[in-house]
Amino acid sequence: MTSGFSKRLFTGSIASIVWGSATARIITINCIAFVIITLLNLTLEGFGMGRAAASCQLALPADVRMFATRPWTLFTYTLVNTDLLRLLFNMLWLLCFGRLLSLPMSASRLTWLYIAGGISGGVLYLAGTIFDLWHGTWLMGPSASIIAVTVATALMLPQLEINMLIIGRVKVIWVAMCVLLIYFLDIDGQNLGGNAAHVGGALTGIAVGLMRGRVPGLRLRFMEASKKKQNQKKNIKTPNRSAKEFTEEDNRRLDAILDKVKRAGYGALSDAEKRELFDISGRIK
Repeated sequence: MTSGFSKRLFTGSIASIVWGSATARIITINCIAFVIITLLNLTLEGFGMGRAAASCQLALPADVRMFATRPWTLFTYTLVNTDLLRLLFNMLWLLCFGRLLSLPMSASRLTWLYIAGGISGGVLYLAGTIFDLWHGTWLMGPSASIIAVTVATALMLPQLEINMLIIGRVKVIWVAMCVLLIYFLDIDGQNLGGNAAHVGGALTGIAVGLMRGRVPGLRLRFMEASKKKQNQKKNIKTPNRSAKEFTEEDNRRLDAILDKVKRAGYGALSDAEKRELFDISGRIK
């Protein structure tokens, strides 16, 4: 991904940053939930109800009978981040892979993928409690959902390159593998239930990635295309050009969409404009 497009991708108004895309909305909801749950925990602790009373009401219990009395926890456990550092870590990777996956995937589908990853992780966790594999624990945090997004991105955009600090340009597939390794790393052996949930999220990401299929040849060289227009505006057409190649109309639409990104941010684009931007990128030579 070019540095120029990266700047355009992550610029925009505060409203666009906070609520302008599916990824931004998910991150905002997680941050608001963290603040509310933390305040509730502190308040309830002051009344002698335990240090994490609110968290326990929202976290997924390792007991099917208890879960039967708290069915909402299959959805709410992903909103319970245990500490600020873990919240920042999770949201960082969600921002990275969510932004990338929003190129080939609509906002609604990305949101449902995130939710489905959390549900499948919770279901696999509950399945293990039937055999009493991690009795007395609680499942909390959005890791399963984030892993679903990460795996789907790796399968759909394996050859896409992004700029990493110090390292330089790295393919998404390798970044995703490193992130998965971090999430699955179980140093003290005390996170077996969490790793089961991670597997559930990964399976969801695999299913969606395979169903949607790989997106070959993505280059995202939008800025180079704009420069070509300035320097070779009259030389865009070439002999024997197929109908699917980059055309003058594509160049005009590309400039129009990028101008909108510059003015209001990437989140201001509609799903149709995002797909159009993605399709045009595949025809840039």
